[in-house]
Amino acid sequence: MSHAACRDAQFYAAEAAAAEADPLAQLRAIVHVQYRRGAESAALLARRNPEESAVEPDLYVSLHAMLGAAISTGQANGQIRPADPAVLAAICLALLDPHTIRNLAQLSGGCADQAAEHVLAVLLDGLMVSPAHCND
Repeated sequence: MSHAACRDAQFYAAEAAAAEADPLAQLRAIVHVQYRRGAESAALLARRNPEESAVEPDLYVSLHAMLGAAISTGQANGQIRPADPAVLAAICLALLDPHTIRNLAQLSGGCADQAAEHVLAVLLDGLMVSPAHCND
C-alpha cells in the first residue's frame, strides 16, 4: 500500500475522532470511517504474518493511539470500564480486521454503516461500565 493511502486513512480517522468531544462518539466515528472506507482501509491493516505487516506500521500505531486515547478519556469520565487501554484498543482494532469488514459488510447487504453498527453494538457494550460496577 502506498504511503499516500496510509496518510489518507490516518487523516480521515483522526478528523472523524477530532470532530467528537465524547469518547464514545470518537470510537463510533473511527469505526464508521474504517467501515465506510471499506476494502481500502481494511487492506492497509491486513497482516501477512505476525512478524511482517503488510501495513504501514504508522497506520496501525496511529489507529491504536486514537482508540487508546478515546478509551482512556472514557475511563477517566467513568464511561468505560477499567482495564488496560492499550489492550482494549488492540481488541477494537481486531474488529477492524479486513476479513471482519468484508464479512460483515456482505452479511449486512453491502451496507458499511449497518456493518459498523453491528460492530459498535458489541464493542461499546463490552467497553462501557456496567450498572453492577457503578454500585461497587
